Amino acid sequence: MIHFAHSFCDRSQNDTKALFYSNNEKILFLICRPDVSDPKILKKLLKNSINNFSKIASVGKDEVKTMVISESQNYKNMRVFYATTTNIPKDALELTSKAWTMQEFLKL
Repeated sequence: MIHFAHSFCDRSQNDTKALFYSNNEKILFLICRPDVSDPKILKKLLKNSINNFSKIASVGKDEVKTMVISESQNYKNMRVFYATTTNIPKDALELTSKAWTMQEFLKL
């Protein structure tokens, strides 16, 4: 189970359901709870989440990117953390079809 203390993915449920790997792009991405508006909380959550995701992806913190999902039926206003990597955690759901990119998946 992935657990990010004091981060966007700090939830009681199993967060591995939100970890995906796009084989087509070699991108690992994690979809997390809705974004927050308080700047102080946002800064702390972003820092902790980037640190934790970089460990999962086996990449440097500077290689982790994040954005708020603005157009999606299922993930609107949630945050995604992503990085290019060839490290595929065993808990990640692999998107194997060439048609599936991270952006296409996030539109669902």
